[in-house]
Amino acid sequence: MIIKIYQDIPSILYIDSSCQLISNGGVFIETNGPFYAGQGLKLNFSLPEVESPISIGGEVVRVDSRGIGVKFISGDIHKLDIN
Repeated sequence: MIIKIYQDIPSILYIDSSCQLISNGGVFIETNGPFYAGQGLKLNFSLPEVESPISIGGEVVRVDSRGIGVKFISGDIHKLDIN
């Protein structure tokens, strides 16, 4: 799974991640990028079985040495089809 993360500064980070910790409520992304709690993000998920990227708005709710926890707040969350 490829995830593009758009921050509130003019940059795009490309993260190639298996996102083993993903749910209907959010995702944990392994990264050492410059993120902070409360930061708004736009996530674009590219999945092999889906024709176009899935766009989801999120908010960073956790930052630690392994990565960031992002809470989904808007977008095509239902298209991720997480059971």
